[in-house]
Amino acid sequence: MVFFFQFFSRVWCLAQFQYRPILLLSVLLPLLSACVGEPPHEQSELALKGVNTTLPSLERSEMQWQDMHYLAADAEPWWQQFDDVVLHNLVTLTLENSKDIALAVARLDEAIATAGGSRADLFPTLNLDGQAGVSSTDLEEAGLQSNATRTNTHSINFALAWQADVFGRLRNLSAADKVRLQAQSSRVRDAQRVIVGQIVQNYYRLVSTRSRLGLTKSSVARRAENVDRINQLLIQGYATALDQSRADSQLYEARALLAQLELEEVTLLNQIGLLAGTDGVNIRYVLKETGKLIVPDRSAPLPSISLLVQHRPDLRAVERDLVAAAYNLNASNAALYPTLGFRVNLGKGPDGGLTGAFPSLDVITGGILANLAMPILGRGRLLAAIDASSARLQQAHRTFESTALRVLSELDTAIISIDKNRTIYEQRVLASGSAKQAAELSKELFKAGELDYTSVILAEQTRVSSETSAITAQQALIVAYVTYLSAVAPAW
Repeated sequence: MVFFFQFFSRVWCLAQFQYRPILLLSVLLPLLSACVGEPPHEQSELALKGVNTTLPSLERSEMQWQDMHYLAADAEPWWQQFDDVVLHNLVTLTLENSKDIALAVARLDEAIATAGGSRADLFPTLNLDGQAGVSSTDLEEAGLQSNATRTNTHSINFALAWQADVFGRLRNLSAADKVRLQAQSSRVRDAQRVIVGQIVQNYYRLVSTRSRLGLTKSSVARRAENVDRINQLLIQGYATALDQSRADSQLYEARALLAQLELEEVTLLNQIGLLAGTDGVNIRYVLKETGKLIVPDRSAPLPSISLLVQHRPDLRAVERDLVAAAYNLNASNAALYPTLGFRVNLGKGPDGGLTGAFPSLDVITGGILANLAMPILGRGRLLAAIDASSARLQQAHRTFESTALRVLSELDTAIISIDKNRTIYEQRVLASGSAKQAAELSKELFKAGELDYTSVILAEQTRVSSETSAITAQQALIVAYVTYLSAVAPAW
């Protein structure tokens, strides 16, 4: 501790009494560099002015919109409103094990390291150079003498270097990396948003598929009974070969549909497992039992465009990319101007090194060197870098505008999709009820001798088709509702 105190005390005295002008300049330069340029935070606002943020479908919607603040500290995740324990456990498993989310986190770690490295360029560097060696002299042709002269040498040197960021090149590069870090942090949240949305959608597709599987199994059993009954009526002369062929055809069609749904179930399980980052065995265990299909309420959170612009992760990420591109353009422009650097060396001995027994500090020598560099030739490369940065800024503008349009389009489509899919579901539920009643009535009329069995078969076929369509419509309504919630609840 005494050695380092003596060392830095002598550096200060050396700079104060022998290099007063350079010391004064080194104090003024940071103040000068802080006044050069303004952070380009207004880039995203300028880009957003060219985007129409109205939602036409909102005016035509029959939903009951409510002010729900998903950004509040006590707000619950949107999927918990479905009150499904299996779904909640599946989402938790996904957030912990998803490979896509883990990849986004790894990229965030890289951005953190990059931002830290660029920030370090703004500060001075201090290097310590130490050497120790042994040399021998008086060599003869036959080899080394037994009493050869040997000399022990030691040296140590401190070098302090700093580049004054007069025109803000390093400052803008550091700011660009910091903003890119924020963009990558938003991409982590967006990966969570997208993956969880897909998980919930596929979960309810799986629930729908299993519901249709149960319906199809019942249909297969009923159609098998119809075939047996037709065969008996054919023997008794009350049915025809045409009736028998129709009954057989419906049974075969039901069995084919059953196999198709079993394939769809396995496919969905594997897709969910891939999204959740787990294997097929584990996902089948987790989803051995699932909840039921639900009918979403007519109320939904009112979309807030201002909140979406500020907090929706994917839009926030491209907005940060836009600001980073503006910082990089500023840095490219600053490269055209001179750079000023300082170097301080301190050591012992006339050569600026410390020789002799360490840590003796009998004599200290040092020097301060100021370096001013101005690009004269080769400016074409710097101008080309400016053109490239300007082109990347324009690309960032277009990407931001395109993403904003996509977000608004997705939201507008989700709004109208909820309304229309609800209408489709309600009508198909009514159709399913009528078809079921017609099937039961046809059986009663057949028993009363007022209807042939062909009409019974056709009524049963219509019933199965209507019930399947109702389940599919309910699935579409849930998926539309999930898509909307995932789009309008930006906070993660």
